[in-house]
Amino acid sequence: MAKGSAFVWDDSFSAAQDLSSHQYKVMKLSGKDQVDLVASATGRSFGILLNHPKSGEAADVRILGKSPAQVDGNAGAIVAGDYLGPDANSRLVKKSTPDNSVVAISNGGSTVLGDIIEVFLVPIGWFRTVA
Repeated sequence: MAKGSAFVWDDSFSAAQDLSSHQYKVMKLSGKDQVDLVASATGRSFGILLNHPKSGEAADVRILGKSPAQVDGNAGAIVAGDYLGPDANSRLVKKSTPDNSVVAISNGGSTVLGDIIEVFLVPIGWFRTVA
């Protein structure tokens, strides 16, 4: 297995609410320099929360590169190479139906709710699946 340095882009924002129990979930920009949970399958995602801030505290978000992410593999088995996007609980799930937001590509697999796997965040931030 090849090893090398990986480019990542992390940034800090203000947490719009208490995100202390939402580490590795999908974030969206909810205001200027502010992030919150993505709560829909078609929501625009911005990155993955790396820490566990309370409301108003600094939320560290991975915007680009490899990242750990919380998934729901129980909703549909995830394998390496699958397109992933948010669900209504801000977890990443496998996306295969038209008009769903995709924010990452899986680098591992899961069949478990709440599993943490490695993903590659999509450089543009998100795109839509097509039929």
